[in-house]
Amino acid sequence: LRVATGNNLLAAFRRCHDFIHANQGGSKEQIFWEFLKILFAKIEDEQDEGRPRFAIRNADERNTRAGQQEVKDRVEVLFRNVKSRKEYKGLFDDTVEGIRFNADVVAYIVAQLEKYDFLRSSVDVKGMAYETIVGPTLEGVKGEFFTFRTVVKMTVKMLDPNPGDRILDDACGTGGFIVVAFNYVSEKIRQAERKTWKNPKAPTSAEEKELFRKIHEAGKFIFGLDFNANLVKTAQMNMVMNNDGRGGLFCVNSLLKPSAWPKAVQQVIELGTMDIVMTNPPFGTKIKIEGQDILDQYDLAHVWRKENGKWVMDGALRNAMPPEILFIERCIQFLKPGKGKLGIVLPDGVLGNPDNEYIRYWIMANCQVLASVDLPVETFLPRTGTQTSVLILRRKSEQEKLAESLSGEAGNYPIFMAIAKSV
Repeated sequence: LRVATGNNLLAAFRRCHDFIHANQGGSKEQIFWEFLKILFAKIEDEQDEGRPRFAIRNADERNTRAGQQEVKDRVEVLFRNVKSRKEYKGLFDDTVEGIRFNADVVAYIVAQLEKYDFLRSSVDVKGMAYETIVGPTLEGVKGEFFTFRTVVKMTVKMLDPNPGDRILDDACGTGGFIVVAFNYVSEKIRQAERKTWKNPKAPTSAEEKELFRKIHEAGKFIFGLDFNANLVKTAQMNMVMNNDGRGGLFCVNSLLKPSAWPKAVQQVIELGTMDIVMTNPPFGTKIKIEGQDILDQYDLAHVWRKENGKWVMDGALRNAMPPEILFIERCIQFLKPGKGKLGIVLPDGVLGNPDNEYIRYWIMANCQVLASVDLPVETFLPRTGTQTSVLILRRKSEQEKLAESLSGEAGNYPIFMAIAKSV
């Protein structure tokens, strides 16, 4: 097997997709889920020690009906193994049993992908290929726009997570932030382990096993929430493609009261327990959050008024709120007081509109602003022309907030500010 580099895996995925559309057809979503089944069969095959089954063994298997059927039968067996693994429970429950592609289509896909080593290929190469097939299929109309990979990487580097940090994306979509964060942490583990290897360039199989164990362990501290079940599945697949067991991803509306979340989520995700939160929440004037039971959890959903140059919160609740405003507050609630850090993509209106001054006041009162990076206008084009920025914050402790309210002024500290010219 060879490691995929550059755009060669992306090109292979595209060839497969073109072939499927030309020779079998189907809706975008059907094709997407069927293609994923075959990818999982490939990863399953790589984890086996024996003779590769995800392979074209002779010319007949590529060119004759009977041969193509043999290839499909082997892939079906691999996929049945995938479905029986407990860590993939629920992923394929509502898809049709077995693989629906015709035998000639399966044989073509196997021929295109058999030579690549998925487990050892770089995350960027796999991520690019994966997002290219996910993007057009699953982007929603509810303000769900996938974050440009370079923006994700910048945010992760600025937050600089370490192995063992509890990391959360509470609007995770297809998992871009958590996959890049997981890889960033994995790379730190790899560099540390490399120093202990007999040969730093090539680990023995025992050393490599230990490395994968530690990386897998680090994945247990990474969590994602999203209320779109299809996107959660896609994020789970994304984590598996990147050598993780996909444990901490849940389909839940993170803006609901934590007591309304399923028990499984409550057991592992609580407010005030995260070292790092990174997210690109859904934003837009078309989608408003209503309902008193959600809104009354949030200071920012109340009416604010200015008194003697300071903002004061009224008892009255607003009728509806844009989701990104509530997400700012929920993300900060998730963080450990005093040390937790947040990286969030926000519309510039939040940072600049006079109507939103009370939001900025609340952010400054509850957080230290570490950085603000203005993103180029084309970042989310053609899906939306909204101007956005990445804001990096640290949650203040109660002692810090008390000291500031007694002294009547916030501490003085440097803030990193930048304008990105292109993406």
